[in-house]
Amino acid sequence: MVDGFTTLAAARRALEKKGKPGTTRKKTKPTATARTPAKRAPARKTHIAKTALPSKQDIYCYECGFVFTVTGQTGKALCPKCRTMLERTNHAIDGEWEDVVKTGGTVHIKPTGVMLGGSVLANKIIIEGKVKAGSIQAFNEIEIRKGAEFPETVLQARDLTVGAGGKCRFEKKKTYRNVEVYGELEAVVFAEGAVTVHPGGRLKGEVHSSHLTVEDGASLEAQVFFETPASTD
Repeated sequence: MVDGFTTLAAARRALEKKGKPGTTRKKTKPTATARTPAKRAPARKTHIAKTALPSKQDIYCYECGFVFTVTGQTGKALCPKCRTMLERTNHAIDGEWEDVVKTGGTVHIKPTGVMLGGSVLANKIIIEGKVKAGSIQAFNEIEIRKGAEFPETVLQARDLTVGAGGKCRFEKKKTYRNVEVYGELEAVVFAEGAVTVHPGGRLKGEVHSSHLTVEDGASLEAQVFFETPASTD
């Protein structure tokens, strides 16, 4: 028989035994911890350098009239037709001149320059001085600046530019590829390309062209015919 005292004593001994060191306990599994992957260094971008291609330019042979294209800037060019070595240097005339100059570059007749004769053949010609005699031929552009004086019969060019302050008046009708007006131009003009009157510019007379632009601040006092003439006879 088990009395109440014995039951309580047995229960106390069981509790004391459970709390003693060395008691076997249920092992718990370790919790897995998520590992953050290491950051990779950003990949280096490949840098591609851009190289500008050499500019192309049309060259007019001043000996035979043949037109060809060269790439880049060179001091001379060989005409593939007549085999002439063409000069492409720039020249400035700042005194009296009555000689001959031929170049594929630019000739600048400065304010102190006076052309008394001879001839000038160049890719571009700028006139600020006086032309009293001789001949002037620009394979591309002729630019008339302030102070320029010249007889209209001596000028030949594909393009005409009248610079700011420049004044140009032609009695006979003229044909050009393109016309740019920053100063004053009075003429009957036939343009195969475009005619542009810039701010401050003034154009009087007649304009025969398929493309005319009159910018804000420009003045147009001319009859306009939107056509490209086949002949200027």
